[in-house]
Amino acid sequence: MVVKAKALAADIEQHLTKARSRDGYRPVNFSAPTWEKWLRDIERVSVDFRAFKGAVTRGEMVALVDTSLKRGREGVADAFVIAMLWGHGKSGYGAYRTHEVLTQGTAPLSGDVLDRLHASVEPIRRGPESAFWFMNNLNTREGGVGGKVRSLGPAFFTKWMYAVSAKGDPSSSEALPILDAVMRSAVAPMWDRRGGPRMGRTADYVEYTNALKQWGRPFDASAVDVEEAIFDVSQGYTNLERLAPRPLERVFG
Repeated sequence: MVVKAKALAADIEQHLTKARSRDGYRPVNFSAPTWEKWLRDIERVSVDFRAFKGAVTRGEMVALVDTSLKRGREGVADAFVIAMLWGHGKSGYGAYRTHEVLTQGTAPLSGDVLDRLHASVEPIRRGPESAFWFMNNLNTREGGVGGKVRSLGPAFFTKWMYAVSAKGDPSSSEALPILDAVMRSAVAPMWDRRGGPRMGRTADYVEYTNALKQWGRPFDASAVDVEEAIFDVSQGYTNLERLAPRPLERVFG
């Protein structure tokens, strides 16, 4: 099924146009002591959480993830932690869940998880179908080992997909959008099928990505620009101040 382009709500259009000015990004607040508590003892995590001063933006996150991934497998743990730091925000369970994913109950770090996350970079950067299939399955269609990680479901592995595919540019036309429960509900009224795109299905994610790209074309906006605008409007974030880019050289201790 092909999702038809439908007019975005007026407030989303207005927010999308404003967001394209890129004077900065909406900060996501978090508790540095909580993240330090859960992550400081994990091997290969060298993030200085206090360097962020309690907030991180979308632009900062993708830049730091890209920097980490350029270190190869050695930088994957830092990249994943920073993506989840932004993705979970001020939720009280983000640090614990990130610890759970990285360790899988085997201290101080699961080598298998590190290998899977490292292996995910190439299929993620090939496009939405390759990315989602790899992250959502234990085995690829060609019979190879997939990248599915226990306790890392679509709501958060699509955040990882976004962080990796952006390659340091938060508004990249190649960046893959996040599909979580908030976005599924938010786009449902604009969807041809009742309830919106189904989470956990590769075909639905590809359909969702294509729809966001189509909706963004009149505004010269990427799929992730549209996703950000829809998310912010649905959560009432339209009037919040944006944080100008900051030098964050001290993030990696």
